Amino acid sequence: MKKTVLIFSFLLLVARPAWALSTDGRTDRKPMARVGYVMMRGVGGAVGLPFEISGTFAREYRAHPRLWPITWVPRLINNLVIRTASSATDMAVFPFAAPFTNDLSPSTEVFDLPEYPWQRE
Repeated sequence: MKKTVLIFSFLLLVARPAWALSTDGRTDRKPMARVGYVMMRGVGGAVGLPFEISGTFAREYRAHPRLWPITWVPRLINNLVIRTASSATDMAVFPFAAPFTNDLSPSTEVFDLPEYPWQRE
């Protein structure tokens, strides 16, 4: 069990940043302006969590017009966990790395979620 946790932790902490290096940078802001941008994105994501309910419903209804009653609840739970983790990362961890990178892509981008819950994909 400990090996599984160590491998999973390694993948989260090391492999994800390595994947992020291959993506394009999304900002030309100055280093300290990046910190503010990331902090506001984290606050916006946390405050916007209730919007994830309606946003997930709309996305699932468009993607699966007949099966959305079955897929909506699991996808909602998944999206809420991802959005919460992304917001926490943006507010607690990423401000320390933001001045040193040009790639300010949110963690939700890996999971094909929009940057904010109220945005369309």
